[in-house]
Amino acid sequence: MWLLPAHGRQRLSQIIRNFANVWRFEYGEVRTAIKRPMNDGMSAREVLNPCLLPSNSSQGNIESMKARLVKFGEIEVEGKRYTHDVVIDGGKVRKRKKGPSKQFREKFGHTPLSVDEEIPWGGKRLIVGTGAHGALPIMDEVLAEAKRRGTEVTAAPTSEVCQLLEEVKMGQAYAILHCTC
Repeated sequence: MWLLPAHGRQRLSQIIRNFANVWRFEYGEVRTAIKRPMNDGMSAREVLNPCLLPSNSSQGNIESMKARLVKFGEIEVEGKRYTHDVVIDGGKVRKRKKGPSKQFREKFGHTPLSVDEEIPWGGKRLIVGTGAHGALPIMDEVLAEAKRRGTEVTAAPTSEVCQLLEEVKMGQAYAILHCTC
């Protein structure tokens, strides 16, 4: 049963048709989930976001990283909760070891992200969650190293970059997520 008024259903049908045409152009196929009505348990977000649909293509699964800032000091990545900063390196999650950066704490008033840490440089894009309030400092040396490597750095408050991670294939996720300030 459709929960949208008639004009809403027509607009959604148009969006899905347009999306299917773009998908077919870019990937050579349309996933069968797009053709199913909304009442089979799929949300509009799942229908319109290809990263959230199961893959039937020969290119392999297109699964996205799922992360969210649960509350100040707690982050959830792929269903597991952490009470410390995490590093995502090619889809694998580990604790951020910020010990090498602590020497810069007095200069910044907070332990910054420095090149002395084990930064996941494996991809073309490094996503940095700068905390609940966006207060994690990123040293200029990190940005210079990223430029030297040809890596784009995207830095924003952690809750925002968690949404960005949903658009990244799991094996191509390279991120540092700060869970406090």
